[in-house]
Amino acid sequence: MELNVRISGSAGQGVQTIGYILSKVFAGGGHEVFSVQDYMSRIRGGHNYFQIRASDKNIHCKNDVLDILVALNLESIEIDKGDVKDGGIIVYDGSKEGSGVNSECHNCVNVPFVSLANDSAGDKIYANTVAVGAVLGFIGYDLNILYDVLNEHFSHSKSADVIKNNISAAKAGADSAKDSGVNLDGLKYISTAKAKKMLINGNEAIALGALAAGCKFFCSYPMTPSTSILVTAAKYSHEFDVVVEQAEDEIAAVNMIIGSSYAGVRSMTTTSGGGYCLMVEGIGFAGMAEIPIVIVNSQRSGPSTGLPTRTEQGDLLFAINASHGDFPRIVLAPSTPKDAFYLTIKAFDLSEKYQVPVTILDDQYLADSYVTIKEFNLNKVKNRDHIIDTDELNNAEEYFRYTITSSGVSKRALPGQSRHVVISDSDEHTTDGHLTEDLTVGVEMKDKRANKLWHIMREMELPSAFGSPAAKITLITWGSTFGVAQELLLKSNGKFNLINIQEVWPLSAEFFKINLEGKRGIAIEGNSTGQMARLIRQISGIKVDSVLKYDGRPFTLDYLENQLIEMEVL
Repeated sequence: MELNVRISGSAGQGVQTIGYILSKVFAGGGHEVFSVQDYMSRIRGGHNYFQIRASDKNIHCKNDVLDILVALNLESIEIDKGDVKDGGIIVYDGSKEGSGVNSECHNCVNVPFVSLANDSAGDKIYANTVAVGAVLGFIGYDLNILYDVLNEHFSHSKSADVIKNNISAAKAGADSAKDSGVNLDGLKYISTAKAKKMLINGNEAIALGALAAGCKFFCSYPMTPSTSILVTAAKYSHEFDVVVEQAEDEIAAVNMIIGSSYAGVRSMTTTSGGGYCLMVEGIGFAGMAEIPIVIVNSQRSGPSTGLPTRTEQGDLLFAINASHGDFPRIVLAPSTPKDAFYLTIKAFDLSEKYQVPVTILDDQYLADSYVTIKEFNLNKVKNRDHIIDTDELNNAEEYFRYTITSSGVSKRALPGQSRHVVISDSDEHTTDGHLTEDLTVGVEMKDKRANKLWHIMREMELPSAFGSPAAKITLITWGSTFGVAQELLLKSNGKFNLINIQEVWPLSAEFFKINLEGKRGIAIEGNSTGQMARLIRQISGIKVDSVLKYDGRPFTLDYLENQLIEMEVL
């Protein structure tokens, strides 16, 4: 049993609020939820939507076909009506000026959101709550779950009267839907008794992962779609004793986390592609000075400002090669909010252990999509301290910050930790941290840093494999493209298997030589050049085909299937 609802309208009309409340309701009813947001780069106007897929089965991506379209303006009807399936309905407010619909719209149902809000709650501001109630009324959903969600949503910031008015408005919307005379037997959706789950998006999961990892300093310049990481960190800053700073630009942000990390504070900055460009010199500084930092690059469609609120996976090779010169770094790309939480914790641990910069690549689709997941298992969170023991440091006759070791990792002390001076330098340096132009020392230091990569490789989790090993076609995904390929795999009857990559650099060449032997590999990527396919060929020599999507919107199951049909593999 499955339901697909889209709320469409202009920025400022409350599209996100309606969608989020409905998602919470379906999650509260025990259903699996996958909700996506599509919004334009403007404060008012434009066409935006929030789409909810709810099911009694596991789901991993959006669906193209709608059961219910809630159109908050006439433009949304014209744009989105083609996505409504036969037997589905378009809900609109016929009482609003200029909201008349074409008489040929046989599946349009008038629910006067504004007038019902005025009549039931005394203010048109409750019109969106009427819309929520109407959706639930059409499908016969338990309104008590909605009332619980409204209480939870407003109890911390609104008065009891506001909550009461919202409940009245929701009931009015549901009653109007039930009295509409529309036959909705095919849309009946009954609440289940499954255990409740968290409803969370990718950015919130990253922020919570950082907090769980002991991050105490967040510093960023706001940039869509990464900003909600900073907002989530700020929301919990008092509870976790965290400093959250909005820097004047991305250059300042990365330099501030370098400074705080040098002083021993776990630190993170967040940005998107354009801001990551500005951080590149700082990444090189962290690589040279061997200072651990964690950066989130929440990818959007580029280059330059591009489509600033749309999704893409165009920064993979950039992140792996960012900055000048050779030095080790780690790049991680979570596929789900659950993975984002645990990979963020791992990012901090590896960054500190090997004293290297770590980049987490997510994208707008993962960042803004809400899904239901089980509670995080905090017993799996093991934060290790990689700073040299103070007693050991005090007992040492001398301390050199960059002592050459076989692993490439020198013992890290903090300034002020002991009588020993801690010196870090952005120039090439000697073992005690002073700059040098000795070419022999320069080679030794480059080799020292390079040695880390082989030790890091042993800690990187290999790509995950799904499906029958006997299948002759292997789909390859990384980051957020995993979900849609996972759903296709369930329909493939063994024709495909699937490899998903989340820990993308350093990457094992041997894994692909073994797992792609005698098979046709097809990478599913949200970019125009097949960057993962190019990377696999670069490290392993194996040619991989690509299915690409780079129009700013995520893969859908229909799109992927059609592309594979054109390639004659389906």
